[in-house]
Amino acid sequence: MMDVAQQHRFHFDTVQMPLNIMDAHFRSFSQLVVPQGVKQQIAVLGMKCFGSGVILKSGVVEPIDCLHYSLNLPLSVLITGINTQQLLDQAFAA
Repeated sequence: MMDVAQQHRFHFDTVQMPLNIMDAHFRSFSQLVVPQGVKQQIAVLGMKCFGSGVILKSGVVEPIDCLHYSLNLPLSVLITGINTQQLLDQAFAA
C-alpha cells in the first residue's frame, strides 16, 4: 500500500495498526510496515497491544509486558483502552 502511494506521489501522514507481542509470528506489522513508516516519516499509531484481551487471557504474559513490547517499537503513539484508574496507573508505570 505504501509503495502504491509513493508511485502516485501520495504521502500518508499516519498509519495505524495493531502492534502486540504476538505480531512477530505472522506477517508482522512491526517488521514489515513500521520500518517503512519510519523511513518515510509517517507517524505510526499502535493499537491493540493486549490483542483485544486474548493475549492476557492466555496467562503467558503480564499486561506490563504487552505495554513494554509495544512501547519499545518506534511508535508515535500507543493507543490503549483505559477505563479505570488502575489501567491509567499501569499505563503511566509502563
